[in-house]
Amino acid sequence: MGDALLLKPVVQEPSFEMNTGGNGRRPSTGGFARADAGPGAGDEDQREAGGSAAVTEESAVEVQTDGPVPAWKPARKRTAGSATRTQEPRPVAGDVEVFALLDSLGVLASPANRIPPLRRAVREFLGAQVDARPTAFSMYPRTMEHAVTRINAGWTRTHTARSVPGFPGCPQCTESGCTGPQERCDRIRRPQAYLAQLLLVQDCERPDCELGVILGSREKCGLCIGRARQMADDLAATKWLAEDAEERARAAADTETTGAAEAEKEAARARAAAESGARRAAEVEETARLREQLAAENPELAAFAEVPEPRSAEGVVRTTGRGRAAAEEQRVRSQLVAEGLVGSTLDTEVRRRMSLWKASRRREAEAADLAARAARPVGAWPTADLQQPAAAPF
Repeated sequence: MGDALLLKPVVQEPSFEMNTGGNGRRPSTGGFARADAGPGAGDEDQREAGGSAAVTEESAVEVQTDGPVPAWKPARKRTAGSATRTQEPRPVAGDVEVFALLDSLGVLASPANRIPPLRRAVREFLGAQVDARPTAFSMYPRTMEHAVTRINAGWTRTHTARSVPGFPGCPQCTESGCTGPQERCDRIRRPQAYLAQLLLVQDCERPDCELGVILGSREKCGLCIGRARQMADDLAATKWLAEDAEERARAAADTETTGAAEAEKEAARARAAAESGARRAAEVEETARLREQLAAENPELAAFAEVPEPRSAEGVVRTTGRGRAAAEEQRVRSQLVAEGLVGSTLDTEVRRRMSLWKASRRREAEAADLAARAARPVGAWPTADLQQPAAAPF
């Protein structure tokens, strides 16, 4: 019986005093139930402990029979190195081929599947959309052949040169870069963003339309046909307006050139007429001076020669033997030259005034003839051998 008393474990009463750690928590009871707790309280405490602090049946529990109760230690916090590793996105049929085609263009600084915007664009184009918003590609997924067609039509055929560093997209483009606004420059500065936009752009309002062809039925899209016709009409109208403006500008330039040439010719004719008039005036003055000098030196010649005035119309008539019409034309021409008319304008005005003068002279002659006939005796005709009857009006 004494040996049995020695082998009986001594259970220490739990202490509810604050531990030396200063954490304000109650010390552990070592897995045993409290004295005032009912049946099953130990199991409940074990369930409440949870995690790494829970005591299971498989774990070995060392019961402390004497000595102070150890202080409570907080659980170890998770560090940055223990972050949860994200799962790779699910592969899509045809994305490997599309990534290989994009890499073969030679304009990307990194592999296409390592560029997040381009990778998301390829996956969305092939139908693997992440968010729940409905798009044309989520409702009608495209295939790798559609991606190849888009890239060949939108990049290889038309925009390959625009990604070259030396491409002059705007006046501010240089070999090293461009300082102008991106919306006004034709150079492709970021090929990865341009290719992503090329895959996701949808010009047609129908979600099942792919480059003018309806998916499934392979029929031509009526909306795309109408839009193409409208674009052709707009282009033709723009071209016609440009040609009309160019034709108007050419006509204005020709008119200006013709006007300048005519003005130059008119000025040349005016200069020639002025020089000719000055030369004739000098010759007339020289002739008059020589005649005066000759008459002064030989006064006996004045009795045998009548020298007409060189500047009077009567003198010109007497000298040249021409009639009154020539004298009037000479007078009119001299007057118009003094007024500043030259060239064809002078000739036209001289003809007009001479026509008026001749008409006036004709009316004067007719009036004089009528007056002469009225003064003759009644019964006499203008001819000498015929007699006018009494009933004649003259």
